Amino acid sequence: MSSAPQDPGSRRDGEQWAEVRTFLRRPSKLLAEDLHANVTRNHRRETMRELMKDVRGWLKKRNHHAKQHNSYQPL
Repeated sequence: MSSAPQDPGSRRDGEQWAEVRTFLRRPSKLLAEDLHANVTRNHRRETMRELMKDVRGWLKKRNHHAKQHNSYQPL
């Protein structure tokens, strides 16, 4: 019984799922990537103070939304 040749650069499904599970066990990494995607990437703020105000606002909004939907996990 032979299988189709696998691209040497591709990874097996088990390895890919192991990486996904490891990634999902680190909520701080997910949070950081979400924060970057929604606030800090391509920002137009002139000062760090202004940017941090946006970060605090995003965190407050995120935590309020999570509490409302019973998905709140303290950081």
